[in-house]
Amino acid sequence: MKKLSSLSVATLFATGVFAQTVTDGLRALDNDQLIKAKNTFQSLLGSKPEEATIAYYQLASLYMDQKTTDSAELVVNRMQTAYPTNAMSKVAAGKLNLYKKNATAAKISFDEALKISANKDAKVMAWIADAYLTTENTDGAAALQVLANATKLDPKNAELYLLTGDAHKLDLNSGGPAITNYEKAIELNAQLVKANQRIGLVYSQARNYQSSSEYFEKSLGMDANYAPTLRDYAMLNYNFKQYEKSRALYEKYLAIADTTELTLTRYVYILFMCKDYPAATAMINTLMVRDANNNLLNRLLAYSYAEQKQDSIGLTYMQKFLSKVEPSKIIPLDYRYHGRMLSRTGSDSLGIEQLKLAIQYDSTDADMWQDMGEALNRLKKYCEAAGAFKQKLSISKNPSALDYFYLTKAYYYCKDYANADSAAQVIINLKASSHIGWLWRGNANAKMYTDDLEKPLPFYQRVAEISDSTGAKIPNSDAITAYRFLGVYNIKKENNVLAKDYYNKILARDPKDADAIETMKRLK
Repeated sequence: MKKLSSLSVATLFATGVFAQTVTDGLRALDNDQLIKAKNTFQSLLGSKPEEATIAYYQLASLYMDQKTTDSAELVVNRMQTAYPTNAMSKVAAGKLNLYKKNATAAKISFDEALKISANKDAKVMAWIADAYLTTENTDGAAALQVLANATKLDPKNAELYLLTGDAHKLDLNSGGPAITNYEKAIELNAQLVKANQRIGLVYSQARNYQSSSEYFEKSLGMDANYAPTLRDYAMLNYNFKQYEKSRALYEKYLAIADTTELTLTRYVYILFMCKDYPAATAMINTLMVRDANNNLLNRLLAYSYAEQKQDSIGLTYMQKFLSKVEPSKIIPLDYRYHGRMLSRTGSDSLGIEQLKLAIQYDSTDADMWQDMGEALNRLKKYCEAAGAFKQKLSISKNPSALDYFYLTKAYYYCKDYANADSAAQVIINLKASSHIGWLWRGNANAKMYTDDLEKPLPFYQRVAEISDSTGAKIPNSDAITAYRFLGVYNIKKENNVLAKDYYNKILARDPKDADAIETMKRLK
């Protein structure tokens, strides 16, 4: 976050009793406790100049971060009135001009600050660097130029190297110089928690999970409640799909930091990826009270309701989202969830059109092919459904027995019994203890060889064996299908005793089975 540099610079000014008072506010600022920080700085405005000037600067910076321009201007103007010849007043004016995107005016103010300090005060230079690093339009090159002069004046100051690292970190291609300067800061001050956090962040930006984690852990080892590390470590784990760890870290961060719409929205994404959809839904509804105009919340709420199969409610929020979003901002997941919910609420044709749009954007999303296959199944377009399920399998890294079950059924109802048989065999390969693969091999072979009961026989026998050993764990309809085939088979083999045994098993499962009742009468 942009204010990270401010605490580093402020410590350059910290001495004696003054340090304790100002440090409290700056520590709160660094730990994202913005309300506490603001109250602290406001209480210091009437203090002696070295305290008050920092308080004015930080209070104005807070208002700039919150995009409250009128308040930032008011604070800077009051500072100019109270301390018209103070270098810090000029730095504050320069930062305000940077905030207003007037770099020329900012440079004039910074030059005035340097002139007042006779170009011999590393602290003033550090504050100027802070201004360049913590406004929306950062200027790392300008910060580095002034920091080079500051480190010549005060080469043993760890905080200056921390700021230099921050300036390099703005350029994603300057990770090496950034780390070098952070390491120099640690060399000068081994207890500098921020330096390890910053190195972790550089490695995080480079997507180096192991090294990033190592430095975040070092930072937390020094201060387990250092909010920036908790936040950044949580986001590292989120980006690497370690969602439960991300959640634990982020919840600790939220317990320390003030909550904002941004931090709570990030939390919602983490909850969603942890598949805690009820918690995500509750948090989104809380956020909507605070920020009713945030259209992204309509999207997230639609997704969350869809995952809970509350599709009618989810559709309401999805349609609200789509009515407000710019077409260029629609993403494949929007089409996918919209299509899924439309299909599951009976609008399969409309749902399929949305899913087709999603697939046009990203044909490598296996779940979208699953949704497409299910929607086509509901329209009884079984051959097309089989194609969708087959496509899903072709891009899935570890397809499951359930994936092959969907494919088997689609092939079966498409009357492609040979492929249904092959797909069912894969189910057996993956999960031989389940009756499903055996049952559908039996079904497929029964259709392929209508005049040869020997072909499906071994498969139905295996289903019966599994049913007899596991009992009610197998659905009645599946067990009865196997028992009925075996009953008919034995009648044709003139083995009525065994046939009656199978029909009794059917009646044990369903005492009202009309076919079994009539067959038992004839067998007597």
